[in-house]
Amino acid sequence: EQQGLFAWELTLKLTAHSPAEFEAQRLEVHKEVAQMAGLSWFEYCQLHDLPV
Repeated sequence: EQQGLFAWELTLKLTAHSPAEFEAQRLEVHKEVAQMAGLSWFEYCQLHDLPV
């Protein structure tokens, strides 16, 4: 919580080989979650304070 990350994001951060790999994996999972939730990518980004 202190880092502003979901638990799964922290797991990715700890297992990724580089910051770029972490960001790519993180955005991919966020996109999947948005799709499962039936939200557009724009709506999802606004909801979770992510860059569009």
